[in-house]
Amino acid sequence: MPETKKANKGLIIGIIAGAVAVVAAIIVVLIIVLGGKGSFGAGTYEMTSFIEAGKEYSGDQLKTLGISSIITLNEDGTGTYKSSGNSGDLTWDKEKKTITIDGDEIELKVDGNKFTVDFDGVTQTFTKK
Repeated sequence: MPETKKANKGLIIGIIAGAVAVVAAIIVVLIIVLGGKGSFGAGTYEMTSFIEAGKEYSGDQLKTLGISSIITLNEDGTGTYKSSGNSGDLTWDKEKKTITIDGDEIELKVDGNKFTVDFDGVTQTFTKK
């Protein structure tokens, strides 16, 4: 009889370990699908740095220069941008990793909750808020 109890105990531990693995997998999938703050997807992004003529500006430098840029991406593939006095509408494609402003499709280089775009020789990095 003691061997049966050991076998049952091992089976129970195996079932619990399997259940924990399944729950962990479901959580990871939900985070990816729902696009949490740590991943690219719908949300509001703020420019956190830009590089122009080889010089990088970020943080307080942007504030000192009075430079700000916000891009909002909506779930339905639409969005808006506001950049130092300019604003307008845009569309975006999560799969293609592009935004389109005034008919110009711009490729995004996505890295987690950040993306980088190149506008006329200026590289801008946006971070999800």
